[in-house]
Parts: sequence; C-alpha cells; structure tokens
Amino acid sequence: MAKLKIKSLINRAPQLFILLLLALSPIYGGHPICIDGLFDDWEDVLVAHQDNHNDHNEADFSTLKITYDSDFLFIYIKFH
Repeated sequence: MAKLKIKSLINRAPQLFILLLLALSPIYGGHPICIDGLFDDWEDVLVAHQDNHNDHNEADFSTLKITYDSDFLFIYIKFH
C-alpha cells in the first residue's frame, strides 16, 4: 500500500513541481511581456524548469519560464 502511494506521488511530481513554481512565480518574475507573436521578450527571463527529451512524461516540453507584470502572469512553454 505504501509503495502505491509513493508511486502515485512520483507520477504526479511534474504537475506538483509546476504548481509549486506557479506559487513561487514572484521569484522568477518581473519581466513584462508584450504579446505580439515575437518571443524576444523572453530572452531575459530565467528558466524555471528544463525537461529532458523523451523522458516518457505526459507533456514532453523542453523549457518552462514564468514571469509577471502588475496585471498578468505569463507562462512560456517550449516543446521539443
């Protein structure tokens, strides 16, 4: 029974990690983003998480960045 709970937590680890990052987004924030189809605004934003290619998780993304301004929370996800 304990092994099942541990395995369940391990399977949910990526989702829990992303939720934690969202909760801590002010640490990674402070760069306003202009939604214009160009991604050059994201160059100065720190990488919050990098994912390995083909690691068999549900979403195979490569980079997660989080920032905010006084009105919005911005999330950048780049997939492999």
